[in-house]
Amino acid sequence: MRNTRRALADFAEGPQSTDSPLYGAMTRAIMTSETLMRMVEKTPENQPVPLHLLAALQYLIGRTPEHALTGFYVEPEHRGSLDELQEAMEQFATSHQDEIELLLATRTVQTNETGRAGALVPGFCLIYERTRLPLATIEIGAAAGLLLGWPDFFYDYGNAGQLGSSSSLVKLQTEVRGHRTLPLPSDLPPHAERIGIDRSPLDVSDPDDADWLRALVWPEHPGRLERLNFAIETVAKDPPYIVQADAPDGLDSLLMQIDGATTRVIFHSIALYQSDRETWTRIDEVLLAASRSRPVFRLGLEFDAGQKGIDQPFLTLSVYERGGISKEVLAQVQYHGRWIEWLVG
Repeated sequence: MRNTRRALADFAEGPQSTDSPLYGAMTRAIMTSETLMRMVEKTPENQPVPLHLLAALQYLIGRTPEHALTGFYVEPEHRGSLDELQEAMEQFATSHQDEIELLLATRTVQTNETGRAGALVPGFCLIYERTRLPLATIEIGAAAGLLLGWPDFFYDYGNAGQLGSSSSLVKLQTEVRGHRTLPLPSDLPPHAERIGIDRSPLDVSDPDDADWLRALVWPEHPGRLERLNFAIETVAKDPPYIVQADAPDGLDSLLMQIDGATTRVIFHSIALYQSDRETWTRIDEVLLAASRSRPVFRLGLEFDAGQKGIDQPFLTLSVYERGGISKEVLAQVQYHGRWIEWLVG
C-alpha cells in the first residue's frame, strides 16, 4: 500500500522540486495542510502523488483565471510565502472540491512527453540496424499517441548528429552525455505501422483531452508546453490507431496482425508504475509466446526500482526470440528526455 506522506516527501526533496520550484512549494504546502492532505489521499493507488492532484489543480486554474492561486502560476518571481500559497490552495481546493475529486476519479497522469522520443529513437535505430526491416511500433500506455508521431519529428543531438525533417513543427534537442558515442544513422529508420494501446485513450481533437495534456506539463516548463502544442497539431493531421484495452489483451491480437516483413517493436515510457506486477508478467508471457514465430523487440524507458539512489530512468532493450528473452541496458535518460547517456558499445 502506498505511503502518501512518504511519496510527498520524496517529491519535495527530490530533483523534481528543483525542476519545478512551484510544484516543490505546493507539495510542501500539501504536507502541512489537513485540508489538502485529505484531498491528496483520494489519489488512486496507481497514480503518482502529488502529480495527479497538481494536474487537477492546474486544469481547473485554466478555467478560473480570476482566482488568487492563478498568480502563483503566472508570476514565478512573485509567488509570495509558503503560508500564502497554502492559503490560496486551500481556498481553491475547498471551493472546487467536487470538480477536483471528479478529475482524480476519472483522469489519469498520461504525460505524453514528446521529449522522450529523443531517448527512444536511438533505440529504434539500433533495432533497425540489427533487423533491416521497417519498424512496426506498438506503444503501451499511448494516451493520445503523441509519441507515436516519432517519425514526423526532428531530432538534434548536437555533435552526435541530427535525424528527421528540419521542417517538422516538433523539434527535439537532446543533450548527449558521457564518453560513449551515440550510434546514430544518417536518417530515421523506416516505419510500417504505428499503433497504441491504452486503457483510457485521449483524443487530441477533443478540447478537454488536449487541456488535460497541457495541465500535465509543469508550470515552469514553457518549452515543453510549446512542444506539446506542436505535437498535438502534428499528430492531429494523421492520428495513430489506438486500441482501448488492457495491454496484455490488446497486444496478443495486434502482434498476430502485423505484417511479417516488418520488425515488431513494443515500447513504453514511464508507464510501469500505473499497472501491477501481474499485468507486466502477463505482457511478458504474451511477448514470449509471440516470439516463437518471429522475434519481438521491447524498448522500455523506465525507472529501475532495484537500483537505490537512482533518480533518472534507464532505456532497456529486451529481445524475445524462440520463447526466450535477453535484456540489455542501453542508456540512462533524463525523465523528460533532456539528455541521454549511452551505456553500450
